[in-house]
Amino acid sequence: MAAWLLLACATPTTGWVVEVRGAVIDPDWEPIGDAEVSLLSADGAWMGSSTTDSTGAWRLPVAFESSGQVAIQVQADRSGRASSTLYTSLLLRDLPDPIPLRVGPGQQLAMATVHVPPVVLALDGEGVGSGTVFDATTGLAVPRLQFTLHRGWNAPASAAIETVGATDADGEFSLAAPAGTYTAVSDAQAGLARTVFPVVVAPEEVRYQRGFVVPPPGEPELRAALAWDGARASLDLHVTGPKGGSDNDEGRFNVYESDPIFPNSGDPVAQLEFSSPGNEAITVNRHLSDGLYRVSAHDIGNAQEPEVAEKLSQSAALAWIWWEEEVWLETAPYGVAATVWRAMELEVSDGTLTRLQQLDTSTTGADLGAF
Repeated sequence: MAAWLLLACATPTTGWVVEVRGAVIDPDWEPIGDAEVSLLSADGAWMGSSTTDSTGAWRLPVAFESSGQVAIQVQADRSGRASSTLYTSLLLRDLPDPIPLRVGPGQQLAMATVHVPPVVLALDGEGVGSGTVFDATTGLAVPRLQFTLHRGWNAPASAAIETVGATDADGEFSLAAPAGTYTAVSDAQAGLARTVFPVVVAPEEVRYQRGFVVPPPGEPELRAALAWDGARASLDLHVTGPKGGSDNDEGRFNVYESDPIFPNSGDPVAQLEFSSPGNEAITVNRHLSDGLYRVSAHDIGNAQEPEVAEKLSQSAALAWIWWEEEVWLETAPYGVAATVWRAMELEVSDGTLTRLQQLDTSTTGADLGAF
């Protein structure tokens, strides 16, 4: 199941009214019609349901009591296929330039778009989940990495363990489980930080599955990584953050492959640590300042044609942030034309992580405002 969300946010005194839209796909990323989609709160309370059309699309209006970060579950079911669950969060916030629409006395409707990760709706029955785990800072496969498998995308730590697995001497893993979407969780071990990565288990082969891990960050230190299908797209990882002064665009750095270190002289604050087709990593070291650090991806292969650039959304791109003992994961939205994906941002002063999932266009990686 792949779900992308279009939020139509009304701001009456009673709260926010949101129209959630999405799509359901199979392991080959083809649409699935006549699937039932249900929206649940973080604690499992039912919020509404819808049915996909022949294009796999669905929509559902939902009311929220207030703005802010809202955790939800999206579940999809279809006869003859396994149920898949998407755990994610919506960021409901006031818009700087809302589009006014007439919806009632004293009410104003504002349009915004929020995207969530694609999740495959696999066939029923047993299946195999296989892939490879790499060290994001070296590009080398990681052998003998142990992990647990939890049902659902970005499943919470409290989710039940379905099975356990480990990579072999070549960093590869293969395990049997009921078909569905899972989150692999590997606690810190053998000089490696805690990590998470998605695993789809299906009777049929699922394209491009890999996980990333890094050495434990120092004190303090932030690491970010981007993994994608290098055969489908050419992407750049971007990390932006405060230079140490103001936190506006003029006071922020932008590190990526064409500008790989900041500052250019003296002790580096941020630098590109590794780059290869399908894998990049950036580290912000002990000199980092309080403020927002944002992780984004740029489709440099289609930067000059942003209106038709869908390769970023078809690249199975995954973004990670490691900070202290925490790790966060997001994946690029599916089926949308864009050349910039703003994935997440971290406020290091208090460890607050915001899942942005914002799409934009830019013809150059030097366009700081786009990242």
